Amino acid sequence: MRATETVAAAVALSLLIGSAGCGKKGPLLMPLSKVPSAPADVTPVQRGETVILTWTNPTTYIDGHALDGVSAVEVWLLQEGMEAGRTEPPLPKPEEFASRSRRIVRIPWERPSADQGRATAAVGSYDYPLPDGVPLGTRFIFGLKASDARRRLSDFSALAVFRSRALPRPPAGLRAVVGNEAVELNWEPARENIDRSIPAGVKGYNLYRSLNGAPAVRINTSLVTDTRFADTTFAFDSDTVYTVRAAAAAAEPFGESSDSEACRLRPEDTFPPAAPSGLLSMAGPDFISLTWDGGTERDLAGYRVWRRAEGAEDYLELTSGVIKETAFQDSTAERGRRFEYAVTAEDMKGNRSGRSAPVRDEIKGERP
Repeated sequence: MRATETVAAAVALSLLIGSAGCGKKGPLLMPLSKVPSAPADVTPVQRGETVILTWTNPTTYIDGHALDGVSAVEVWLLQEGMEAGRTEPPLPKPEEFASRSRRIVRIPWERPSADQGRATAAVGSYDYPLPDGVPLGTRFIFGLKASDARRRLSDFSALAVFRSRALPRPPAGLRAVVGNEAVELNWEPARENIDRSIPAGVKGYNLYRSLNGAPAVRINTSLVTDTRFADTTFAFDSDTVYTVRAAAAAAEPFGESSDSEACRLRPEDTFPPAAPSGLLSMAGPDFISLTWDGGTERDLAGYRVWRRAEGAEDYLELTSGVIKETAFQDSTAERGRRFEYAVTAEDMKGNRSGRSAPVRDEIKGERP
């Protein structure tokens, strides 16, 4: 037997022996299908005549492996008429929902960037306008599916349901007046509900603000029950957009109207601080000491000290610039000559207050 044939026979024999020692073999198992997990946290919230649907995209396949991005999300809807006073029926089973619902939109989803990781979760949202002519109280049931890059669809998410309500229409006439410490907002009250019924079922209002194109955020901590609001956390020199919504409930979820017409502005700081108060002087042996009360403006930069000889027309600045202290010592005053002092305040934009109420003093006696 040739050498190559001897080696081949030996290998075959060893494989045969090895397979005999492996024990009992079970049936071949199919690998778990690479199917994406379903979207989670599906939440429908009505705002005016629109349903705002939000959810969390899946990050894994059903076998637990990381999902390499979501390519699209499908939104399915089952719409059911509901008689007034009827007890809420149970949600349909998945197979019933699948047969009776319809897909209303397929939303392409941007893949996460490399620095976000392969399976970064993202929150999605979709605005669904309530159909014209659909009676209020209609039951809307939503189910979502996620698709991966190969268009493999997940099962339906947990179903989310809500009944449409006669929420208020938005307020009108939102106006803003910029001040040094606040933007004063006021508006007209909501007059009717989305079904044209009156009066509008309003418990109060929520104010929203967007700065420099960022998403709008609510700026009131509790429901506003008046038709005015002072925004004390605004920012000068920022492109600002305000909207207001009417709320049908006093607590979250508020049952809000759609946004009012936007009020757009760019507040400019042209407001000087208040003039300093409480200016006092005390003459020492060769100086005059001044003190005053500090200002409370949030953009206060500091103070300037001014002096003029009694009977003179113009004040001269004693400080070489803005000082932050609320005290100053004039060691250049001439003995036996009476001087008048005043202080001004200045903000970060260089807006300067008027002069404080003056004080008069002099260094008396002979130089020690």
